[in-house]
Amino acid sequence: MLDSERQLVSNFYQAWSFERVLPPVIRSVTNFGPPIQGPALFVTHASSVFDAHKKSKAGIDNAIDWFKRRSLPVVFVMNNDSVLDFAWLTGDREPTLAISSVNGDHELSTQGDSLTVSGGFFSLCMDRTVSALIRHHTFSPSRKLSINILMSGVYVEKNLFPVPVNNRPAIAWKFGIDYYPTLSEVLDNVGTRVFLLGVEQILKTYADKYRVTIRLPGMRTRRYGSRGKRIIFNFVKDIADLPEAR
Repeated sequence: MLDSERQLVSNFYQAWSFERVLPPVIRSVTNFGPPIQGPALFVTHASSVFDAHKKSKAGIDNAIDWFKRRSLPVVFVMNNDSVLDFAWLTGDREPTLAISSVNGDHELSTQGDSLTVSGGFFSLCMDRTVSALIRHHTFSPSRKLSINILMSGVYVEKNLFPVPVNNRPAIAWKFGIDYYPTLSEVLDNVGTRVFLLGVEQILKTYADKYRVTIRLPGMRTRRYGSRGKRIIFNFVKDIADLPEAR
């Protein structure tokens, strides 16, 4: 056998072996069609590129399973422009729709009174996904929208969580340097006061245009703003705590 033939066989074997260990491709739907009808689940940047410890995986997988068993829409907002995102960490790789967005922003239109979000850094890409959901939403006559934030499926960038403790960001102070906790872990470890301060500083910005309600587990409901449509940020620790699941 010639050296060139040996190389060809070797390349074929390596490609075949590599293909066997790859996750299945993510089924991408490019025809958006009509607005996405809520209740619907949006999964932003569920990638081990950002969540290296895969702390959000279990929460996101449970949410995807819950929505799909009820034939409700599941949308992947992916950080990679390829459907072969090898770092995508969900077990289920067949969403209703998969789109690419480097920073979490999008132009998807939605309807209905309830949407659920998971994945992404709370104060970065997930916040941009939420902002776009509100911006492109067609409100019902009730003029309100509930956005359920799945705390076990959202991770936190420790240096950007805007609450200092001992002159250091609260997350870095509690968890150390090389760790991105979920929102559930943050609440359990830094306490309600620090957690609430961080959440308020990010979500109160919406009160410039909307009437904002923030509901947190075990805490008194907070309300901000006095005009416009009503946005309810409902924090749930796991999918079983979703209002629709009760």
